[in-house]
Amino acid sequence: MSLPLWDPIQMPPDYTLVDINSLEPEELRQSMQSQALALWLAEIGEEPGASIVREWSHDEGMFAVYDAANTIVGITVISDVV
Repeated sequence: MSLPLWDPIQMPPDYTLVDINSLEPEELRQSMQSQALALWLAEIGEEPGASIVREWSHDEGMFAVYDAANTIVGITVISDVV
């Protein structure tokens, strides 16, 4: 399911979206990228490991959801921004 940037994203106070590509250490970044891509493939109805060729916009991204205790509690993918 696509989520245009202007649609509301309901998050409790003190929760933050962090670009997955900025996460350290590398093992965490790669694990979160893998999970985010698996989520995106499921959302578009593709099987895990499907080879999709697509140009990504600078307005799209994969984000880790952090709570107030600085713990990752979820993942969101924002795509198809128009």
